[in-house]
Amino acid sequence: MASTEYSYSVAGDTLNGLVDEERLTEEIQASAIVTALDYIATSGDDLSVWMKDALSGGDETILDGLVAAHTGEPLVGAGEVITTVETSGDGTPIFADRPLRLGRESLKESGDGSESMNVDGRPSGTPVTVWNGTGASDTGGDWTASDTGSEQAAADAGSGTNGWDTGVTALNGFTTFDNGSLVDVAGTYDTLQLQLNPQAFPTGARLQVGFLDASNALVGNLLRIEQYASNMDLDVWQQVSLPVEDFNLDADVQKLRFRYAVEAGQRHYLDDITLIPAGGDGPYRFGIRAPVGERYHLSMLVLQVTAPETGWNNDAFANIAGGLTNGLLLRHRRLSDSTTLWRFNTKDNREMFGQYHPQESFAFADGTLLLGFMVKPGKASVIVTDDDVLEFIVRDDLSSITDMRAYMHYGVEEVV
Repeated sequence: MASTEYSYSVAGDTLNGLVDEERLTEEIQASAIVTALDYIATSGDDLSVWMKDALSGGDETILDGLVAAHTGEPLVGAGEVITTVETSGDGTPIFADRPLRLGRESLKESGDGSESMNVDGRPSGTPVTVWNGTGASDTGGDWTASDTGSEQAAADAGSGTNGWDTGVTALNGFTTFDNGSLVDVAGTYDTLQLQLNPQAFPTGARLQVGFLDASNALVGNLLRIEQYASNMDLDVWQQVSLPVEDFNLDADVQKLRFRYAVEAGQRHYLDDITLIPAGGDGPYRFGIRAPVGERYHLSMLVLQVTAPETGWNNDAFANIAGGLTNGLLLRHRRLSDSTTLWRFNTKDNREMFGQYHPQESFAFADGTLLLGFMVKPGKASVIVTDDDVLEFIVRDDLSSITDMRAYMHYGVEEVV
């Protein structure tokens, strides 16, 4: 198989002269096209749809039709209220607001159904180095770096002597780390972890990462690193942890590729790229999904933290000195195709208060502080069905927190 490009004009070939890559990806994956999608790239008026192999004449016609009908509107998620009332004669849904009966439920751990999130969620496996520089105090790694950028001691490595400096990147340029042979990443590892230090990250840019096979075909999904990083502050090193399951790998892989998309002019320092084996108790997943025949319309998500009253430093997390290493990850994930619809990550109290709305706090006589944080969409709604899950992932040691739980308040829509 050879990845094949199909080129279009955004202004001339789409319905509204707009492209939303995530929506178009879903439209192609849900179509009758047999060949798998590789990735989608846009640059100005140019729209490139890369398929993992050349399409048949019939499938190319389908792709042309999908692009022509593509609206460019973002996917439904936080930002829209949609309640299915009925369907028209041709099966088209009719949407409108209507009162819904209320519900409240705790987010529960997927393994044993517990509610307490103050657990040690660290994976116990010993990290395997992908790349960590080749200087005197570096551990190297079995994967060979190539393409955009070069190894530099001047990159102020995350640790050791040398790091990888991408230099100022061209649009859709990439850096590749090649193992030389196929690896069962999905069956062996839990987390891809790296040190990142952005030097330039233009507005609208996307820093993507994904796994390739030996012929450079994408396996699974490209992920946007900025959705897993707490922020993209320039000239600041931070550890970024990406769950391997989010890549949705369905085959062995040989290469790891970083792609600098949407805008040219990115520059990053990379270091300490590792794969952490699955094993041990962590990470823990605390989630909620609707039963068959119902949809939950989120009205409020509450994260409740109880900890000693002292220790709420801005660079900590509750009373954990120094904050979290991996971060508390909140995501909305569709189960049928393992697609993550949205996510955000929290590593310290600054981000906690910035990404969640704090409720009134309660200080108890024993020196304990209880504080609630809300995600409250207002007129917007996050819809949870039996095919998706809203969940927190605990990947750090939260056992020193006195108590931590999450609750979802929602309206129940019965699907008939």
